[in-house]
Amino acid sequence: VDAVIKAYRLYLEQCPQPPEGPLLALTRAWTLVRFVESGLLELSSCNCCGGNFITHAHQPVGSFACSLCQPPSRAVKRRKLSRDAADIIPQLLDEQIEQAV
Repeated sequence: VDAVIKAYRLYLEQCPQPPEGPLLALTRAWTLVRFVESGLLELSSCNCCGGNFITHAHQPVGSFACSLCQPPSRAVKRRKLSRDAADIIPQLLDEQIEQAV
């Protein structure tokens, strides 16, 4: 318990806090510690950058890539298309042809 409280105080000192309060509450920190101790979560290394991250305990060994090295598909920015339908349709068709080839 003392180690969690000391670690949380260090977190509050070192991480800038938004006006609405800390991003990680003490209750959430305590829950994460319990999950790690019970084996639900574990420390895994990213197979690209080598950084350490908390992951699900049943993640296959050597298969983890962090969200910085492998962003989720929804995070990839696509080029903006014109709102005019005449401009959108040919570009979409070109993309579909490229994907098919």
